[in-house]
Amino acid sequence: MAGAQPGVHALQLEPVSVPEGLKKGSRFMRWDDDSSAVTPVTLRVDPQGYFLYWTDQNKAVPAAEWDALGSFHSGIKPPAAVPP
Repeated sequence: MAGAQPGVHALQLEPVSVPEGLKKGSRFMRWDDDSSAVTPVTLRVDPQGYFLYWTDQNKAVPAAEWDALGSFHSGIKPPAAVPP
């Protein structure tokens, strides 16, 4: 490309903005592909947006990184599983 200088390209990313409702905790429905059970949970996201924490009815608080989760969907019913 004319006029382009090699090695001088920079990309400035904006910091992640986590909504206050997700920092404090919001109600969601959680389900696994392995079972058809749907569990109501309270989901929180850390202020930097790296980890998800959810509290289920048993007060268990697992944590997950975003890349460990298969999919996110909004709506009433989970989508049908797609075979690999």
